[in-house]
Amino acid sequence: MELTKGYFLAAAAGVSWATTGIFSTLLFQEGLHPLEIASARIFLAAIMFFFYCLTMYRSVFRLKMRELFYFAVSGLIGVGFFNFFYLQAIERIGVSVAVVLLYISPVFVLTVSFFLLQERISFLKVIASTIAIAGVFLTVRGYELLYFPGALDYGGIALGVGAGLSFASLSVFGKYALGKYELLKVVFYMMFFGALSFSFYFPPWTIFQREITTLALLLLLAIALISTFLAHFLYILGLQYVEAGKASVAVAVEPPAAIFLAFVILGENLNFWQYIGVVLVLAAVVLLRRDHK
Repeated sequence: MELTKGYFLAAAAGVSWATTGIFSTLLFQEGLHPLEIASARIFLAAIMFFFYCLTMYRSVFRLKMRELFYFAVSGLIGVGFFNFFYLQAIERIGVSVAVVLLYISPVFVLTVSFFLLQERISFLKVIASTIAIAGVFLTVRGYELLYFPGALDYGGIALGVGAGLSFASLSVFGKYALGKYELLKVVFYMMFFGALSFSFYFPPWTIFQREITTLALLLLLAIALISTFLAHFLYILGLQYVEAGKASVAVAVEPPAAIFLAFVILGENLNFWQYIGVVLVLAAVVLLRRDHK
């Protein structure tokens, strides 16, 4: 039962992250820059976590110096670097390539979790990771890149790989931290230090110093609440019930969910291979469930 709950929470986090594309597209139409959106979303999400903890769990504010260093590093890499790399990768190489590179993170997670968390790498885990990557590749139509290899932006690809690595670190840091600290402390400080580190590069308050529409403001609140606050909370909560390697694959429902939302809300259509990709990602989640003894 707890394992099922872990998969459900990780998948729910993936669906929450999937709304990022919808909200971002609408915000782009409102004239906002990708880094403006990235900075504002984690800044607002950090504020949401702060007031939630202040109201419900004030114990999270008791922090030791050694904990401060750990959360600063994990927030910088898992939240700050991820948003920095991912949004710029989308800007340079497009959503399709960026998502493909982002979701090679299960391979990173399985490898690092084996060495640092002593999680076993079973045959089914390897197969599930491979199927998940293949599914994501099809869902975002990554095969189209094969026809235009000379058009690749290798700097953008490097940013995409950086996003995948930093996203993988969120799983590993989160799983390690939950063995020592309470859930809300992990989530809050990762988000807080992620927002703090990002503000040095792109201060979030600058977006509010210029005139923005009411719709843009509402969309920023939505992307902070649903795509950031809720997504991170659900994902790290899921790590209480399932291994980091499995959670990282289960959360790969994000691309199929994003495509479905784009179809319903933005009117984007799916082709045959995208449907096959959705099936493959879901099959990977089923394989991970069978891997549990």
